[in-house]
Amino acid sequence: MTPIEKINYHGIQLYIKRDDLYPISGGGNKGRKTKRIMDNITSQPQPTIITNGGLQSNHARACALMAAQNQYECHLVLHTDNQEKNQIDIEGNLLIAKLAGAHIHIVTADQIAQKIEEVKARLIESNKNPIIIPGGGHCLDGALAYADAVEEIPEEPDYIFLASGTGTTQAGLMAGLDRQQWNTKVIGISVARKADRGKKIIHESYIEARSHLKIQNSNEREVFFDDSWTFGGYEKHSPELIQLIKDLARQTGIILDPTYTAKAFFGMISMIKSSPTFQSKKILFLHTGGLMNLLSSNAI
Repeated sequence: MTPIEKINYHGIQLYIKRDDLYPISGGGNKGRKTKRIMDNITSQPQPTIITNGGLQSNHARACALMAAQNQYECHLVLHTDNQEKNQIDIEGNLLIAKLAGAHIHIVTADQIAQKIEEVKARLIESNKNPIIIPGGGHCLDGALAYADAVEEIPEEPDYIFLASGTGTTQAGLMAGLDRQQWNTKVIGISVARKADRGKKIIHESYIEARSHLKIQNSNEREVFFDDSWTFGGYEKHSPELIQLIKDLARQTGIILDPTYTAKAFFGMISMIKSSPTFQSKKILFLHTGGLMNLLSSNAI
C-alpha cells in the first residue's frame, strides 16, 4: 500500500496517491503492475523473462529488478534512434536494469519484434522457458493490478487524474471503480498518444478487465483521455513544464518528471483552473513515478 498525501498547490487542494513510493527501486506504477505479472509467472518452470521498451523504460527496469529478486534470467529489448550504440549513456532506468543483471539488446524501433523472436528462439534452443511480457505491462494482469489499487483509496474521490501511456493503469482504475460502485471520473492525460488511439486502447483493456472481474452491476464508463498536454510527443517538454517541476518540488517536496507525471499534473492544474466543474470537488492525483526519467533527462 502506498500513502495518500494532501497538498495545497497555489490554492488548489489536492490528494496525491504516492505510487512513486511503491516498494521497488525507482518506484512507480510499473512496479505495481510487474509485481502482479510476476506473481502469476512463479508457477512456470524455469521462466526466463523477455520484455521491451525504450532505453529509459520504467517497465523494463521493474522487470529486471523483480526478475533478479526471483532469480530469473531477464532479457530487455530496448529501442533507440541513436545509431551509435556504443555512445549510449548508461544512466537512470538503464543503469538499474544492468545492475540487476538483465541482458540488454539495443535495437531501433522497427527491429523490436524481430529481436524478441530471435532471443526467444535462442532461449528455446538452450532448453529455457522464455516468457514474453508485453511492453509497458500492457496486459490483463497489468490492468488488474490497478483494479486492486482502488481498494487502497479510503474515500470516494470525485476525480482521479493520471499520466496515461499504454493505458492499462487507467483501464484498471476504471474497472476497480466499477467494482467499488463509485462514480469517480478517471481523467487520463496523454504523455504522447493521440486521443483517438489512446481512447480505443484504454477501452479495450477496460472491457477485458471488467469481464475478468465479472462486473455486471454497472454501466460501462466513458474513457476520458486528453492529448492537449503532450508538449510535442514522448519525452518532449517545454520551459513551463520544467518550471512546474521546480515549483512543486520547492513547495511540497514532491518530485515529478518531464516524460510522464509533470505532463499529467500540468494538464490537471490547467483543467481545474479553466473550469468551475472542479470547484469544491475531491481530486486525487495518481503519482505513477518517473524519478529515473527525471534523473536521466537533460531537462533541468
